[in-house]
Amino acid sequence: MSIATTAVGFAGVATIFTYIAPLLTEVTGFAAPAVSVLLPAYGAGSFAGNITAGRLTDRSFSATVCGVFGALAGVLALFPFLLVWQPSAVFAVLALGSLATATIAPLQSLILKHAGATPTLAVSVNVGALNLGAAMGSVLGGAIVAADGLRWTGLAGALLSLLGLALLPRHPPQHNGTDGRRRGSDIPASRGALTESVAARGTGRARHRATTGQMIRLS
Repeated sequence: MSIATTAVGFAGVATIFTYIAPLLTEVTGFAAPAVSVLLPAYGAGSFAGNITAGRLTDRSFSATVCGVFGALAGVLALFPFLLVWQPSAVFAVLALGSLATATIAPLQSLILKHAGATPTLAVSVNVGALNLGAAMGSVLGGAIVAADGLRWTGLAGALLSLLGLALLPRHPPQHNGTDGRRRGSDIPASRGALTESVAARGTGRARHRATTGQMIRLS
């Protein structure tokens, strides 16, 4: 379910971001050079959103992931209406950038909580799910655009984001440190066993020398 949350949730972002340039030129009325300026703004928002979400996830995973997905769904649902005015369209692009990458930190945290002894594999699969979500969202957005619904791709993205939130596991596993304590308690025990083994060998050698010495004296 964690992988499904990643794929479906990120598909909502790709549904609209894949077609962000024609949205800004055909719906909002920006010139093409202006779009080239807005896309770096999207990137700046993505950087800030990712860092902020990482800090918030460390404090509260559940609140962060629910808040991010809920806010993302809200922005995507409002996108068709924010695009009709250029200032609000700029705000929408910045908000989308901030919230799109803000999903990554809590989702990676969720995957690692389920990873067990294979954290690297789990993160790799999660990145694959992000790419799968991007492909799914692009295909869905393309179908909407082909049906002359370019302006309304945000509504489809909002539904996917809400679906991803619905798929989110309600009780992710918690690390209680039991395994760490168990491994830590085993270390002194193993050292004690090694010490006893060395002592036993030393005792055996001493007995062997004593026996040899007695045989020599008797002979």
